[in-house]
Amino acid sequence: MSSVSAGHHRSDKKTTRRVLAAVKRKKGDSSIADIITETGLPTSEIERAMNRIVFEYAGQLKVTESGTILYYFPNGFRNRVTGFRARARRTVARAGGLIGKVLAVAFKIWIVVMLIGYFALFVLLLLAAVVASIAVSASSKGGGSRRGGFMGFFLASRLINFFIYMYLFSGTGYRWNDSRGMYRRGHRRTVARPAKGGRRLHNSVFAYVFGEPDTREAFENRETRALIARIRARKGTITTEEVMAMTGATYADAHARVSRLLVEYDGVPVVTENGTLIYSFPELMNSRESIADGKFENERRPTIAFNSNKKGLNRWIGIFNGVNLGFGTYFFAYSFLVTGITVERGLDVFFLFVLSLFFEFGAGVLFLGVVLGIVPMVFSLLFFGIPFARRLRDTARNEEIKRANLRKTVYGEILAHPEDVIPENIRPRSELEKPKNAERVIRETVESVAAEKSADVEEVRPGGDGRPPVYRYRFGTLKRELDDVEHTRKAVDPASFEPGNVVFDSGERIPDE
Repeated sequence: MSSVSAGHHRSDKKTTRRVLAAVKRKKGDSSIADIITETGLPTSEIERAMNRIVFEYAGQLKVTESGTILYYFPNGFRNRVTGFRARARRTVARAGGLIGKVLAVAFKIWIVVMLIGYFALFVLLLLAAVVASIAVSASSKGGGSRRGGFMGFFLASRLINFFIYMYLFSGTGYRWNDSRGMYRRGHRRTVARPAKGGRRLHNSVFAYVFGEPDTREAFENRETRALIARIRARKGTITTEEVMAMTGATYADAHARVSRLLVEYDGVPVVTENGTLIYSFPELMNSRESIADGKFENERRPTIAFNSNKKGLNRWIGIFNGVNLGFGTYFFAYSFLVTGITVERGLDVFFLFVLSLFFEFGAGVLFLGVVLGIVPMVFSLLFFGIPFARRLRDTARNEEIKRANLRKTVYGEILAHPEDVIPENIRPRSELEKPKNAERVIRETVESVAAEKSADVEEVRPGGDGRPPVYRYRFGTLKRELDDVEHTRKAVDPASFEPGNVVFDSGERIPDE
């Protein structure tokens, strides 16, 4: 940071502290004039500092009959951005995120080793036991050796095929195509990239456990750009209700979003001649680019999918892990729980066979119980448990996403027809707007705006026969505010924002004298 910018940053922080101290001394509603009197600072510096204070301390604004803006802080002066609790929450969140990433990487490595390695080991042990059983049976019965040899060859060939499939799944030369369910040879130059329409198996397995990459940040960035485009298209102004209609936010969240915009883009709250509060962003208008007002309010935030794998592939991944869980539970139970093992029961014979194999390497029952029992059993439970917990979490998130999407539709209807709003006539437009109890969400959203704007309510149809009454909401105050905002915007001359002709260019070569 240069000395100039560093000094400017220190100056801003010093100004903010002085303004905050003045606001605290007032112990009530404060106007810009009050703060000027207390501090003697210029109006522009106080306005910029108040934007930051309102954002960091969750401040609110009032408008008096004379058009004066009053700032107040109903939640006190607990800083939600730089305060101790806020910093502690961010530190814990960052540490948790880092630990989560490390654990995720470790678990991904464990997945590759466990899911494929243990599955192959268990199948190998089972086939070895079957081949050994057939060999013993053939040697004990005359004339059965040919059949036993054929069966052993058949099982061995199937085992070889299995390991070939594991090689193909590994992605070294082939890839599993999710969309067509087939193997396809890849070019050497594209071995590290997924095939068109599919991806490599281990990535599909990771998606099964951890889900797809989070797209929330990308959507929120698009949402912010859409808000900026709307501000520019509306001659540098926006209202809280317009932010709500574009984002689906509640009044509290919309106020916080506006406060952030004011800080980040040097906006200022302005009161029109008729007393309507709007937010002006003159700095966003100083551009030569054309102003495009997209229809972002018609877009809906996508819900979180479990993953993008085909159902069949998810099923096979579950079967692989289920086999590991079954074998792990079996070896755990026989190593620590089951007593009285004999050679007369098939399940006992398999355990004794595996024990005899590992006994040659100096391993005993404890080794089998831990390495072939507890380890794969714990892994398999985690392998199923993490996606289960993620599904529960994502289900709750998707419900909130659908509620926010539905609120966008409700807000849009209110702004389009403020004097004739009947909640029963508002319907979700897609599956992305259908949370549980959608009718209740619509009704509560209308009622929240009605409480904020003191709407008039009249009964359209009385209740009866088990049906609730139907009401019409008339948002007269909101209608007057919308008309006032539109009138104010029409009075703004777009030419006033033109940057004008270039009168100086630092890149031009200065002629030699």
